[in-house]
Amino acid sequence: MSLGLVFLGVMCLGLVVAGYLFVQIYKWREREEKALSFVTLQVAVPKDNEVKIDAMEQFFASLYTLFKSKKVFFDMIDLTFLQPQEVISFEIVALQGDIRFFVSMHSKNRELIEKQIHGTYPGAQISEVEDPNIFTENGQVAFASMKLKMSNYMPLKIFRDLAVDPMSLITSSLAKISDGEGMAVQILISPAPNDWKSKGRKFISRTKKNESDPEKAKFNVDPKTLEAI
Repeated sequence: MSLGLVFLGVMCLGLVVAGYLFVQIYKWREREEKALSFVTLQVAVPKDNEVKIDAMEQFFASLYTLFKSKKVFFDMIDLTFLQPQEVISFEIVALQGDIRFFVSMHSKNRELIEKQIHGTYPGAQISEVEDPNIFTENGQVAFASMKLKMSNYMPLKIFRDLAVDPMSLITSSLAKISDGEGMAVQILISPAPNDWKSKGRKFISRTKKNESDPEKAKFNVDPKTLEAI
């Protein structure tokens, strides 16, 4: 009897693993084809532009229009998890004495990205270029990736709370590289699923309630920050 249960358990586990692998293979079946359809744009903004830094908030918010959903049977079954979301790469690439900004996206999204950039920075110059390369034949490579320790709807210190422009801190560090060195900072963004927004709203509601009672408060969050979220 026990051997039968073990066999049944192994079979169930095998079916779960096989099902998971099938879903992943189906979801990413066009990954290579889409990757080869990416284009890279170099973006140059005039140094004397007077566009405020918070204009980028609206820029990123506008990119949520790329979100793709897939529902069947009168919207009763949500199959969005089988639909890979669009990915856009923002990159700062530095060589000695040269710092440039790039945006990489699927070719079908190029027109949207260009319109949003020009809408945010009317004086921006955009040109299609080859993928930037900071590597050399005999060079050594060091890299690091960063991710949030907690859920990404948790409060973060935003640019309004920083003493200096965060972009200036990044570019000043990149400007210090030596001859023969190269450095790149890449940020990948993708539309968040609907359950992310739901979890975020619940967190805000719970936090506001807790903040009204100091004994229950777990986070010291500025009410203005919560309103901004």
